[in-house]
Amino acid sequence: MANKKCTICENEFPSTEEYFYKNGNGLSPYCKECSKEKAKKWKESHLEEYLNSHRKSRKKTRLTIREQRKYSDWRPSGKQLEWQRNNKDKLLEYRLTRNNKIHKISKIEWEYCKKYFDYKCAYCGISFEENKSTYGQDFHKDHVIHDGSNDLSNCVPACKRCNCSKWEYDFESWYFENDFYDEEKHNKILKWLREDYAKYSEQ
Repeated sequence: MANKKCTICENEFPSTEEYFYKNGNGLSPYCKECSKEKAKKWKESHLEEYLNSHRKSRKKTRLTIREQRKYSDWRPSGKQLEWQRNNKDKLLEYRLTRNNKIHKISKIEWEYCKKYFDYKCAYCGISFEENKSTYGQDFHKDHVIHDGSNDLSNCVPACKRCNCSKWEYDFESWYFENDFYDEEKHNKILKWLREDYAKYSEQ
């Protein structure tokens, strides 16, 4: 198998999709690590262009929310129970997948996490008290990176609205497109994920 040279770092890698992203009918001239770093730098210096390029994605998010509202009467009408009885295999698959997305953090770690974010939703800033009175529950232990780890390094407190809206979307793409986006909160989340969580981790 022939090697391919990255035009940025100039290192050689096997010319496969394991090391290079697809680009048209071929492979990108940059290795995956350099591509990610290049994209990150571009996004930081072209924030407005980045936001404009994601308008279509935002419309898709809104469509998903409308679809969720469409099925909001499933439980009281009995349709949800009927679907569960007719789709036991799908329900089992969902539950098994869901169990893999549960954070494995202690009560002390969770308390420190909420305290770090001033007992507010890390995304929109709604207070714990308002979330409790509106939704009748504690904050969600939200996975910032949907398929990321289940420990404190990937956990922030989120209100029910943000938790449901973000779902499996890319954190920054989703956050930039919301009216409640706040640069200070954004930086605080990144700082927590990159380094500060370690101060409170018991692992």
